[in-house]
Amino acid sequence: QHENAFEAYSLTISANPNNAEGYLNRCYTLMSLSKFEEAFKDCNKATEIEPLIEGAYIARAHLHWILGDLEKAWDDINYEMQAFPNAPNSYSARAYLLADQEEPEKALADAKKAAELAPNEPHSYINLAAYYLALGNFSECIKTTNKAFRMASEARAKADAYDARSICY
Repeated sequence: QHENAFEAYSLTISANPNNAEGYLNRCYTLMSLSKFEEAFKDCNKATEIEPLIEGAYIARAHLHWILGDLEKAWDDINYEMQAFPNAPNSYSARAYLLADQEEPEKALADAKKAAELAPNEPHSYINLAAYYLALGNFSECIKTTNKAFRMASEARAKADAYDARSICY
């Protein structure tokens, strides 16, 4: 499946070498394939073509985090936050790094902000529930996953919400 996506994005890029979205999407695919160095190249190419492409700095921060360079990961997250202050994914990504740095209260605050910015997105609430769980707040974890389950319209999102809810008990 990821190999097919890689091929499709490669064809898109061949047809239009200045397609920043194509490079960014192929970057995500390469990340899924654990081809991190190639993903870096595509991510950097996307930002070279379009310096303010939303999500690219989050992707690169994730790559830095995977490879153990937290300072560069933070630099990219902070850049994305400044460039896109109302993007829920920016807050979700920063929450993830904060949780990794064992700052669960700050991570929870960012997860709440992400859910506030994307009130109709079940996965925002699933992520928020994970931070409640990490803090041992089981009742909020359950409430939040129930909300995600009720709002999910796609089977996959319902399944994700159900799985998240089961770990709250």
